[in-house]
Amino acid sequence: MGLIEWFKKTITGDQEQVQDALVPVRASTTHTAPMSIETLTELIGSTSQSASGVSVTPAAAMRQATVYSCIRLMSETVSQLPLHLYERIGDSRERATTNPLYTLLRSTPNGFHTASEFWQFIVACVLLRGMAAAYKVMVGSRLRELIPISPDSINEIWRGTRRSYNVILPDGLSQELGPENFLIVKGLTLNGQDAISPIKYMANSIGLAISTNDYSSKFYKNGARPSGALETDAALDPEKVKALREAWSLQHGGSNVGGTAVLTAGLKFKPMSMSNEDAQLLELLNFSRGEIAGIYGVPPHMIGAIEKTSSWGTGLAEQSLSFIKYTIAPWLNRIEQSISRDLLTPAEQKRFYPEFLTEQFLRGDTKNRYEAYKVALGGTQNPGFMTQNEIRHLENLPPVEGGDKLYQPEPSAGRKEEGGSDEEQAPTESDPPTTR
Repeated sequence: MGLIEWFKKTITGDQEQVQDALVPVRASTTHTAPMSIETLTELIGSTSQSASGVSVTPAAAMRQATVYSCIRLMSETVSQLPLHLYERIGDSRERATTNPLYTLLRSTPNGFHTASEFWQFIVACVLLRGMAAAYKVMVGSRLRELIPISPDSINEIWRGTRRSYNVILPDGLSQELGPENFLIVKGLTLNGQDAISPIKYMANSIGLAISTNDYSSKFYKNGARPSGALETDAALDPEKVKALREAWSLQHGGSNVGGTAVLTAGLKFKPMSMSNEDAQLLELLNFSRGEIAGIYGVPPHMIGAIEKTSSWGTGLAEQSLSFIKYTIAPWLNRIEQSISRDLLTPAEQKRFYPEFLTEQFLRGDTKNRYEAYKVALGGTQNPGFMTQNEIRHLENLPPVEGGDKLYQPEPSAGRKEEGGSDEEQAPTESDPPTTR
């Protein structure tokens, strides 16, 4: 089955075939069943050996709490942002709701993903592997669907300045297609062509965090670190030591921890405090958390690392603004430019452009928001730069009659306007008498 025929089947509602689109397989004609991402990434080039001896794959990295938290936070944040297609009309703009691409980007990119799920997948792929891809299902000249493809199933090929993509199909065969068939979003590249995988390039830091977590899990497994020791001056044979250990564990282990111990035959309990090695282990865990957060540009306090005071601002609104500005905005810009390049023709790019709306994360509390609206409407007798209906739209309220007019303050009574005559400023009979 060729690539085009395979993608056409996704339109007819073959959900089993659609699910296969998201699972990569090895390029082998003898392979009959799709492999899981976890299995495949161990077999192909998505594995990086770290200095700590741990093999770092995207699947293994996602099982590390800090990596998972960073990718979850960033991908979920982007997936919540409304993505609109706008049309330039003179000096203004309008949402291009009649353009078929508007619906694909805003709500339903395909028949089995919501827009939120689709963009979360795209962002997660870029953060883990450096590149995300979606196949363009065309009906004539019209874009019908965007089908996400696992990055492990697509390989970018460069021949000079020309690029193409080799796609591995679920039946094990591969097909080479041009870039006009895909939406491609890339991360950082060091040679202008190939995107680098953060997991591969930061394998040592992530591998250290994984190995530290594994060591601490094994260290504390079943209470491996004893809370204390039983001491006696009497000589005990191995059988008595074993019986005493089992009896103590039965009486004071598991759910019985914290109970009252009764010691006989000269036994003494000596508690053990945390050693220097244990303290250093905790410090290493905290260090790894902050280092991985720095790899993705995520403020540590947003993933639960609250050991230190945040330097991203004091208020919630200020911290949200910093997170959107320095962490999320660069990725939004990459996605918007990729959409313009891959989903719009050169002629359409002059009229249309996509844009994520970030206002929902930058809105302050009710009091500050209403004070800002007052200034926008023209408070303190200044010209307004927003109408009532524009503000009501931001607050999800219906428009009101007469609410589309900008406020312009009138000149104060008795003040001579520029270019006016003295007669216009003369007092009238209705003016109150002047007193000294």
